[in-house]
Amino acid sequence: MASPDELDAASVASPHASPEHRDGAREATEPCVVCRGPTVLCCSGCEDVFYCSISCQQKDWATHRLACHRHSDQVAQKALSSAVVLPETKEIPAFKQEIVLAGREHAIKGAEEKREQLRAAAVAASRDRRYMDVLDSAMQAYQMGSAESRRRTAGEPDVDLNQLVELLLLARATHVAGEHASGLKYLDHLAKMVDSLTGADGNLPIFHPCSAATLLLCTAELCLLFGQQERATDYSRAYLAMARLAHGEGSPAAGDAYGFHAALLTRRGSLEEALHHTMMMLQVRQRCGSEKSVADAHWNIGVLLRELHQYTSALESLESSREIYSRCSGEGLETSQTE
Repeated sequence: MASPDELDAASVASPHASPEHRDGAREATEPCVVCRGPTVLCCSGCEDVFYCSISCQQKDWATHRLACHRHSDQVAQKALSSAVVLPETKEIPAFKQEIVLAGREHAIKGAEEKREQLRAAAVAASRDRRYMDVLDSAMQAYQMGSAESRRRTAGEPDVDLNQLVELLLLARATHVAGEHASGLKYLDHLAKMVDSLTGADGNLPIFHPCSAATLLLCTAELCLLFGQQERATDYSRAYLAMARLAHGEGSPAAGDAYGFHAALLTRRGSLEEALHHTMMMLQVRQRCGSEKSVADAHWNIGVLLRELHQYTSALESLESSREIYSRCSGEGLETSQTE
């Protein structure tokens, strides 16, 4: 029967370790890499680093994870590429399997909690406009998610919604920080995920139309920030279609989508198409909008008609806008600005 010391040594031994390691030579000399105390477990991913407790393992994960992932990837690649059939080995004792599984579960849980903390810190920093802090926290969280995605097995979901949040944060923060090249890379990753979630890639959408419309609007705005007007227009068109589907043709949300899309088209010089969508926006706002929003729509139509050299119609729209402003605000500063 094994002594308590032998059981303690076995609890940290790798099932694939060399005979010298299994005899306890390494276990007796390997202190915890965090606090240098006596060890009771090892990293289940690489089985190369030892700890005194789960707490120390979790503290070290941010530093150790990259080396651990590289080691795991190398081992997996070597196993896949090897055509040699290994001889049958002695079955691993149940208590060793439990130790390895427990270590792996703790490592996964610790990584998930760390990633959640980083993502929450990035969101808080974004609200405070601390964009360099956003980059630091969101980048670490995204890299942890990317490493996890590479280790997924067949049948597991391809879409990580946490990565969606991280990419939205990274794309905006890189733009503010002036890191254009990095931002475009994140924008490309984001666009691929958005296409899958909203059905813009031709497949069935994953998101509900209301959520999909919001996501498409955010993506169009980000494309605009990076100067990708054609891409922004495509996402804006998809946003308009999704808003009409989600909220109804005559809804205020559809009216806002018409207005957003018209503004993009105007920026690109597509004035005829912009005028059509602005008139659609006016119809929605006349049914369910405020008088101020109706006046704004008349004003936008008047400006577009003027640019299209339809001066008589432009004057009619501008006069309609002024009349509403006058009725709502009187003959004060706001009306004079309209004039």
